[in-house]
Amino acid sequence: MNYAAGTAAGLPDMTLSDNEIKVFLSLLEAGLWGRAPEDLTPFPLGRESWDRILYMSMRQTVTGIVYDGLHSLPDSFLPPVDLLVKWTAEVDSIERKNVGMNRVLAELYTLFRQHGFSPVLQKGQGVALMYSRPLMRECGDIDFCFSTGEELREAALLMESLGCRTETLPDRSVFYRWKGVAVEHHDRLFDLHSPLMRKYIRSLIDEYGFSEVTLPAGQGLSGCSSAGSPSVDGEAGDGDGVILTVPSPMLNLLMLNSHVLKHAVGLGIGMRQICDMAVACARLHGSIDPGEMLRMERRTGIAGWSRALYSFMVHYTGLDPELLPHAGEDRRSAAALLEMVLKGGNFGHVRRRGVPSPRTGQRRPGTAGKHPGTTSHGTGRGLWRRKLETMSSFIAHSSFSMKVAPAETFWTFTALAAGQILHRR
Repeated sequence: MNYAAGTAAGLPDMTLSDNEIKVFLSLLEAGLWGRAPEDLTPFPLGRESWDRILYMSMRQTVTGIVYDGLHSLPDSFLPPVDLLVKWTAEVDSIERKNVGMNRVLAELYTLFRQHGFSPVLQKGQGVALMYSRPLMRECGDIDFCFSTGEELREAALLMESLGCRTETLPDRSVFYRWKGVAVEHHDRLFDLHSPLMRKYIRSLIDEYGFSEVTLPAGQGLSGCSSAGSPSVDGEAGDGDGVILTVPSPMLNLLMLNSHVLKHAVGLGIGMRQICDMAVACARLHGSIDPGEMLRMERRTGIAGWSRALYSFMVHYTGLDPELLPHAGEDRRSAAALLEMVLKGGNFGHVRRRGVPSPRTGQRRPGTAGKHPGTTSHGTGRGLWRRKLETMSSFIAHSSFSMKVAPAETFWTFTALAAGQILHRR
């Protein structure tokens, strides 16, 4: 069972063998949970094998986690020194980007609070805080959830007044960049699209509410005020961090679960987002009601999907099954999900953006990532090409998604079709 990202003239073949997939998954597990691989029979590896494993790590945006796993290997099994130097440089870049992301997050969150908004941080840096080494998790964008569509639009107007160029996306979220960081505003906490679930979802939010977490100064906040919040202009201070609002544990797991499903149904899913779910399960386990979580999954139509996801996390990320929200097993669907993950990576965006080759540094073929920029995001042939790619991906994944979550797949497709057809720049 081999997986490749595709090849092109002048670029090395990046097809992974079964043995290389085993090594990639074992190092990922070692990095996530801080334990050495139990099976060392796949080692040692040659240079080309290590090239492909680094490439897959970058493709799945888990470069830092797999790098942590390398530290559990005997010296004789490590990659060649020159490749290890490149890997270390990639990890250093990840840490620096996280530091910058956290500063922007703290600045924006403080700005919104000063103007009377109360956004909830979704996914991203809030989940990163659950990792044993948060700065090793590759960051993406910042997602804020606002309580109403009106508050979302008012917050967007605030950012426009500060010079940002905003864009409304097909799902009604608002996108812009602040100091080079991609930011999205949403008015929905969950990626669940059935209109029949809206009242029930509101009841869950009312029942379970939100929690607070602290983004520590050690995570890149070198300048915080004594009140624990950084000044908007970035002046230094002596505080201990910034307090952020995030979903409560029950809502957080449901949010992460449905978010992974949304992308498995659509453009494709990467390993980093499943790692986020696994780490959240481990970290929040003591705050989860297993029976109630199962009832929530059944009510929202994602119980079958959850069994596949839980099986995947146990068998391919090494999550202790005792830390699952509740018992669930669907090994066949988990294997199908693994195939989807290895062929895609990072929500399928590598198909469009490409990933640099670890040997040559060349970017493999692609057009654009998730946020190609507001200057050309929604016009001309590129817009319709992206619409076609989205629909094509949905059709390609439909046999899997209709099996594990038929109702939600239908409603996701309906929402996707409506958004793509009606979307205007």
